[in-house]
Amino acid sequence: MEQLGLHIDADGVVKLHGKPFYGFGVNMFPPFIRNLQEPETKVFRRDFALMEQYEIPFVRIPFSGWDCSLYRVYENDPERYFAAMDEVVTEAERHHVGIIASLMWMESAVACYVKEKRCRIGDTNSKTMAFAKRYVADVVRRYAGRRGIWGWEIGNEYNLTADLCDPTIKDFLWPDISSMPHGKIDGFDFYTSRELHTFYAEISREIRKHDSYRMISSGNGDMRSKAWQLRAASDAKNEAHLWKNGTGIDTVEQFDEMNAFFTPDPMDTVCFHLQHGTLNGNPPKYDLVLSRWGRTDVSAGEYFKEFARSAKKLHKGLFFGEFGDFMDMEQDEQLEDAFVQVMIWIREAGIQLAASWQFCYRDNWIYINDEMPNDRMKLVHMREENLKYRQEGKQDLTDAWK
Repeated sequence: MEQLGLHIDADGVVKLHGKPFYGFGVNMFPPFIRNLQEPETKVFRRDFALMEQYEIPFVRIPFSGWDCSLYRVYENDPERYFAAMDEVVTEAERHHVGIIASLMWMESAVACYVKEKRCRIGDTNSKTMAFAKRYVADVVRRYAGRRGIWGWEIGNEYNLTADLCDPTIKDFLWPDISSMPHGKIDGFDFYTSRELHTFYAEISREIRKHDSYRMISSGNGDMRSKAWQLRAASDAKNEAHLWKNGTGIDTVEQFDEMNAFFTPDPMDTVCFHLQHGTLNGNPPKYDLVLSRWGRTDVSAGEYFKEFARSAKKLHKGLFFGEFGDFMDMEQDEQLEDAFVQVMIWIREAGIQLAASWQFCYRDNWIYINDEMPNDRMKLVHMREENLKYRQEGKQDLTDAWK
C-alpha cells in the first residue's frame, strides 16, 4: 500500500512522501460537525475552496462532536455519521488540502457517553477505554487508504484538565455539572496525568494497528508551568481519588520529562497550543513574554525553541497545533505585527507544522473566512510563508495529490 500523509522519521523529522515537510495550516472546527447536524448547508465546500485559494496545505479538523451527543449518531445511525465524514474527506482531496483529524475532541465526552467517571480514561478495562478504541478503529480503518488524511490526533488539550483537583468537588469538572450522567459527583470525576498517559499509550497503539505510517499527536495544549509538580501531587491521591494541587515551578529538565511523559510510544509527535493575547490585562495586552522555569522574561520565540529542542531530544516530531489566537486582541491595530512576529519565531525555531486558530462566530458557528481585514491578513501571510517554504524546497506537494 502506498504510504500516505505525514510521517515522522527516526530522527523526529516530519516528512511527506519521503521529503521533509514544513507548512502553516489552519484550524477548521465545523466541517464534519456542521455537515452532520446541518447537511443542507454544505458550508465546508466554501471552507476548503478558501484554503485552496490561499494555498493552505493542511487543516486540523475534529472528527467527533464537542459533547457526547454525536456519539449517539455514530452508534445509532453509522451510515449517516460516516457519510457526513466521507463528504468532508472527499472535498479536502478535491481541493488538495490535507487533514490532521482530531479523533475525540472533548476529553470528557466519551466517559459522559458511556456513563462512567472521568478517571476511567486510565482504566484499560473500562467502558470508556473500550468505546474509545472501537471508535478510533472504525475511523482510522475507514480512512487509512485515503490521500486526504495527513495525520491523526487523539483529542484536544486533554492535558490541561489532568491533575487538577478540587477537594470540595466543585471546580475542574464538566462545564455544566447538571449534564453529568451518573450519580453523585466525587473525586473519581477528576483524572490524573498518569491516567491520561495510559489512555494516550493505549489509543496510540490502537491507531497503529490500522495505520502504521501516519503521524500521531496528542493534541495537547500548552505545557503548564508546573506540570511536573501537579503530577507529583496527584500521585499522592487518597482512596477517594482526591488530592491537593501541586505548587512550584518546573525546571527545564522537568519540562523535558513531561513532554516525554505526554508523548508515550507509539505516539510520535509532541504537541502544544499557545494563545498570544490575554483577557486578563487592563488594558488587554499581547502575551508574547512568558513566565517559565523560574524566569519572567521568556519570549515566545525562546519558548518555541525549547519545545523544538525537547521534541528533537525525544526523536519525535513537533506540531504547534494552535497558534495565532489573540483572543480579545483580534481588532488591535498592532495585530498584524504581532502575528508576523509569531510566524517568524516559528520559522526560527524550526517548527515544521503550525496551524493558526483563526475564526469568527456567525449564527452560533465558527467560521473560517477572509471577509474581515484581520482574518484575510492572516491568510495572506500564511500563503506568503508557505510560498517561501516551497521556494526553499521544504514544501513539495508533487506526490501528495497524484
